[in-house]
Amino acid sequence: MRYRELGNTGSKVSEIGFGTIPILSGDVPVLPDHYDPSVDEAVEIMMHAYRMGCNLYGTAIPEEYGDAEYKLGVFAEKVGRENIVISDKRTGRGRYERGISPPADFTFDEVIRRLSEHFSPIRCSRCQRCVCPQGHEIHLLLRQYDYYHLGKRSWALKRIRMNIEEVSESCRRCTERLCMKDCPQKLMIPELIERIRELTL
Repeated sequence: MRYRELGNTGSKVSEIGFGTIPILSGDVPVLPDHYDPSVDEAVEIMMHAYRMGCNLYGTAIPEEYGDAEYKLGVFAEKVGRENIVISDKRTGRGRYERGISPPADFTFDEVIRRLSEHFSPIRCSRCQRCVCPQGHEIHLLLRQYDYYHLGKRSWALKRIRMNIEEVSESCRRCTERLCMKDCPQKLMIPELIERIRELTL
């Protein structure tokens, strides 16, 4: 395992980190069925990574995935909190401080161009203006289509299957098409919903 200095903290972290989403269990509909380790199993999985030299562990999203946070805490107590670095997510101002590489500033069109080298992505900018009168979160489904083609097939299908039939049926019956009214990309959302539904057939 190779290590890097963590800024000016004096700590060294492994170049390979351990994200805790795979140790979730319980009612997590976006995960494949085989993701369901017990606390003991999850701790042993993290211990294996630790023995391989990994000392950087990332949290999951606590609002949805608190089970992973708990398991990480049990592991930290067992291995010694001082022996690992736990990272979290942060957004907003101050994200890129002095001494850290500046953010990659790709335009939306540049991202789409790069994705188009591999598949035909949905040009959704995730602005969330595609408001559905029935309350369906269309932008989430559009995102899963791209995730499906970016190597997260199992994850994406699990999420899509949660309500794609209901969304598709609502789309077919809808005559208002409010979801398309404010879409800056002028997406033909009913057609895209049907394309996404076909992934599950």
